[in-house]
Amino acid sequence: MKKERQLKIEFNLEAKTIINGIRVNKKTGIIEAFHDGEKIPFKKMTVSSQHKRKKSPKTLFKISSNNIIDFNAVINLLSFDYIFAVDTNTQTIGNEHISVTSVIQCIINENIAEYRPFASCTFKNAKKNAEIFGWKAWIDLLLKYPEFKKGSKVALIVDSNYDKIESYNTQQIPLFDDFFLPNNFILIYASADKKNESLANKLIARADRESTRTIKNIQKNHKAG
Repeated sequence: MKKERQLKIEFNLEAKTIINGIRVNKKTGIIEAFHDGEKIPFKKMTVSSQHKRKKSPKTLFKISSNNIIDFNAVINLLSFDYIFAVDTNTQTIGNEHISVTSVIQCIINENIAEYRPFASCTFKNAKKNAEIFGWKAWIDLLLKYPEFKKGSKVALIVDSNYDKIESYNTQQIPLFDDFFLPNNFILIYASADKKNESLANKLIARADRESTRTIKNIQKNHKAG
């Protein structure tokens, strides 16, 4: 039996006040908060979905921004120009730590989502968090991609560093060393082990499968050699 889901919408308000109304525009998907009919400005908004479990709630996906959050983007990812799921797997092979980052691209046309492996990179002996290094490596490559249009809205679906996603998105802390998440890029957390939960979960599960498959092939070739 599927566990009951809880959708949470949290606001960090610019001034102390009471929210007594929330509206989701059916056409645009924009989420707005109100007090006695007047729209309330906010510093940050977070939308997440979770289900209860014995030790602590399981977060299925989470997105935060210091700008407008489009509810459709949370559920359908429709508001983004580019959608990628990025996952890194690391294994010790021989005397080295080998990491593989796999990228899945999703294209939505007329509400039909198509996704496929888009890129993959391999690196070894990462001195810091290999998962985040993989995110940065992909962002660097994407920004240099000839067909990438500057100013495009980019969703990066990830399944790591859940507790810092919010701070990365609002540029409160650097993503890696002194590198901050670029403007118009948003990290969306989704759990890879709940692949049937939403499109975001399906995409990150596929990225995880691709990086796992690639690193297993590297292990196999190492043993054969």
